[in-house]
Amino acid sequence: MHKYAWSPFGGGAHKCIGMYFAGMQVKTILHQVLQRYRWSVPARYEWPLDTTSLPSPKDGLPVRLDRL
Repeated sequence: MHKYAWSPFGGGAHKCIGMYFAGMQVKTILHQVLQRYRWSVPARYEWPLDTTSLPSPKDGLPVRLDRL
């Protein structure tokens, strides 16, 4: 299998410029959310990790957002 067979933004010298745009969008949105909300998880919460394909929480990750 080619090393770039599954790479969402390509690789090597011909990477998609959208990769950098997508990264900036994520940082901008996260910055806005963190300025406006306080986030928390239940006390003594342990992350039940599912690693069958990509690491993700089995329980949906119970995060609480409270507006500041």
